Amino acid sequence: MNKKYLLIFGIFLVVSLLVFVSAESVIADDDFESSWSGGSGWINGWWHEGDSKILTSDFPYEGDNHLRLRRSNGYVDRSVDLSSYSDAKIGFWVKIKSFERNDFLDFLVSSNGIDWSVLRTFTPVDSDSLYHYYEFDLTQYGLTSNFYIAIDAEMSGSGDYFYLDDLKIITSENVTPPEPPQPPIQPSWHIQYNPLPDPIADVAYWNFDLFDVPSETIQNLKDQGVKVMCYFSAGSYEDWRTDALEFPNECIGASNGWPGENWINTRCSEVREIMANRIDLGITKGCDGFDPDNMDAYGNGGAGFGLTEEDAIDYYNFLADYAHSNGAEIGLKNALTIIDDVLVNMDWAVNEQCFKYNECFYLEPVIAVGKPVFQVEYGGTSRANKVCSRANELGFTTLIKKTSLNAFEISCLDW
Repeated sequence: MNKKYLLIFGIFLVVSLLVFVSAESVIADDDFESSWSGGSGWINGWWHEGDSKILTSDFPYEGDNHLRLRRSNGYVDRSVDLSSYSDAKIGFWVKIKSFERNDFLDFLVSSNGIDWSVLRTFTPVDSDSLYHYYEFDLTQYGLTSNFYIAIDAEMSGSGDYFYLDDLKIITSENVTPPEPPQPPIQPSWHIQYNPLPDPIADVAYWNFDLFDVPSETIQNLKDQGVKVMCYFSAGSYEDWRTDALEFPNECIGASNGWPGENWINTRCSEVREIMANRIDLGITKGCDGFDPDNMDAYGNGGAGFGLTEEDAIDYYNFLADYAHSNGAEIGLKNALTIIDDVLVNMDWAVNEQCFKYNECFYLEPVIAVGKPVFQVEYGGTSRANKVCSRANELGFTTLIKKTSLNAFEISCLDW
């Protein structure tokens, strides 16, 4: 065979390979960049329990985040509709670190969520702290309308790690990708505490300090169609508040770094009664909803009481149930890592500085279900130049404010 025909054959082979590769279409994927509801093509978000987290540490295979499971209780599952495909396979990257003796983890699939098959068991043999690619044919397991994948950790402790990144379910069939969802139009808002403003009704929401705002101000705005969001600290003791003497000493914990403020034990029944009374005060004043702050004691030493994410979830749901039972709305302030667990009970999210700390992906599930994200970055014009374009793309209602929350404001909606 002469060189000319060898060249033609080589070109034909390359083109054939490219056509074969391009013929594979992605049905569903997740690179874990957008918290538990990220990725595309899935029926729902990840169900997760035990020691399972999406995090940045320990070098993801690609991007900023990957999934980690530890201990004997880390578990996640998710479902996808495969009923319209004649074939499907799953591919993903896995890193095993510090497995020893009897540590193992099962990667499972099920066509009905009841009867499970093990695709792969990971053992100490796989433990080399490096990412490796795995791929499996799913066709033999029955491609149903509610096909599950699950990961079940059975490791002995917190020092045994399973990491997952860049998961894809693909088919040889041609799949037309859905149109990317457009972020909903977000309601405009103002927030000002110092000094208390004489507000104008040029936005959908105003955010005021619950204790400082007069009921007359609230009613005047409501008469003009503006909703009023009332701020209070749900997770700290403030020594200047009118109800400060009601906090038992044993429920007051470590300083949270602000003058006159301490973390509180949100498990205390007395604390919960005080917060219910604050919501009652807001209802009496006419507040449409509430902005409870300092919900993230679990990420700040546990307030000196060993408070955990589970405690924060329970406490937030207590506040939300009480507000909703009184006909009021309520949002989650910061505490980003519990959003997926309380999203159903949230009417909105309020966030400070997610762009600064590279945490805005946590808020994407809020937008995805059509709920507002009221977002604040601190700074001035240069900060607006850096974040406003991206904030508008994400569908956030972002304001640039000073940390004193005075009258200075740049609305990214106008930028």
